[in-house]
Amino acid sequence: MAINQHTVSNLDASYWMRHSIPPLVALLKAAGTFTPADQGQHIRFLYDHVIPNLGPRPTKARPDKSLITQSGFPIEFSINMSTGRPKVRYCWEPMGPPSLNDSDIYGISVVHKCLDMFSGELGFSRNWSDALISALAPTPEEAKTAQQNIALWQASLLPPGVPPKPVSRLYFSAIAFELDGPRVGTKLYVSPKVKEIGSGKPMADTVWNLLDELKPAITPSAIEAVQQFLVECPGADSIDMISIDMVEEAQGNRGRFKIYVHSTSNSFNTIRQCLTLSGRLRDKTTLKGLEVLRSIWHLLLQEKEEISDDFEKPVNDPAAMVMKVFFCLELTPGKDLPEVKLHVPIFNYLENDGEALENFEKIFIKCDQKWALNGKYRDMLETAL
Repeated sequence: MAINQHTVSNLDASYWMRHSIPPLVALLKAAGTFTPADQGQHIRFLYDHVIPNLGPRPTKARPDKSLITQSGFPIEFSINMSTGRPKVRYCWEPMGPPSLNDSDIYGISVVHKCLDMFSGELGFSRNWSDALISALAPTPEEAKTAQQNIALWQASLLPPGVPPKPVSRLYFSAIAFELDGPRVGTKLYVSPKVKEIGSGKPMADTVWNLLDELKPAITPSAIEAVQQFLVECPGADSIDMISIDMVEEAQGNRGRFKIYVHSTSNSFNTIRQCLTLSGRLRDKTTLKGLEVLRSIWHLLLQEKEEISDDFEKPVNDPAAMVMKVFFCLELTPGKDLPEVKLHVPIFNYLENDGEALENFEKIFIKCDQKWALNGKYRDMLETAL
């Protein structure tokens, strides 16, 4: 494995190490599926390849923050418990080195450099990622226009009379790693919003054209189902984000193309409609998942008691985020319909950390997860933070 050398006196690297390595270590240990050798390998990978590309640490003179987390930190850590074998994930925004300049404020050259490095290290194909970036990367003029129009775009999403909170920039791309034992899986996230705002043109047609040209091919019926979803789902009239699996060329049929959209409704009626593609998906797995989700829905919205199917939970601060829930439509070569997944921005509803922690423990119990036993989840969270 190639190594990017750090200088011990590098204050930026020291800052990022201090804030990124402890939560990664906490999650790796809590997962219980990583040997000491695995843990050391993943920590070294973060140190060698991610930290050098996070850019300068935030200072009073340069307070730029990433928008991939609520805190502005450019790495989002998580743990995937859905497969029975916990996997640790982290998603991060390439912002350096040494810093994003006026001619490349969205870091397009940085993400190209990182993908070149990681494709060599991890052996994945660049076919889909090159096509995605080529289609959605803003020109310098579009990037400049997008910067000038961010506030107008924010205001268009908010209720009348709610002023937007100022942000210095949106983010164009992020890279995610899923850690499974010694293995590292890679995903690329690209936002169409920068080019959309900069060009003044919706990016949906660009995305449909891209999907038509991908190899291995995405089934036309799956693409049509996504297009119909944008018409039927309340508030989901545009594409917020796209992600792709970075896989070896020989395993292209395993790659997933994911389209993320938000909804301005969080009633369970909306959730049911969207997760079933307005009734198109009625298989046993989908229906059982809906049954479990309904039993914990009030807890995800940070409500103490059961709620009705038409209950709408307001967000805490619409100026910070008006999006109530996000849906991910997962397209895989050869499949006739997309798989729909739900993402709930818990921070948009929580009253305090203590109540949210208690609600998660209740959710784990209802979902037959052992993370609520003996304070395991609580201990992991406190160690990580």
